[in-house]
Amino acid sequence: MADREAAEIYGKVFDILAEACGPETLEAAKKIWDTTGGYDFQPYQLGCDEESLISLGLAKLVPGSVLNKLDLENGPYEEDRDTLVYIDEDHWDDV
Repeated sequence: MADREAAEIYGKVFDILAEACGPETLEAAKKIWDTTGGYDFQPYQLGCDEESLISLGLAKLVPGSVLNKLDLENGPYEEDRDTLVYIDEDHWDDV
């Protein structure tokens, strides 16, 4: 299976899990998220709704002003715009 196809399938799975969001679903989503590392795609390529990832605890929106204070290599970020941060990024615990 091509990595792009895998990303699309994972994205659909996360959208479906978000619809049935409960404690067991959140745990299952995190376990599934851990398996995405075996493929060559980035989280933004999943193609699923950002709200799905946020509701499953796999991503969060962080103001650019907060990310800029961390002096990250991907910055600078737009101060007045929220940026999606994924659970496996190095600065997850800092925001």
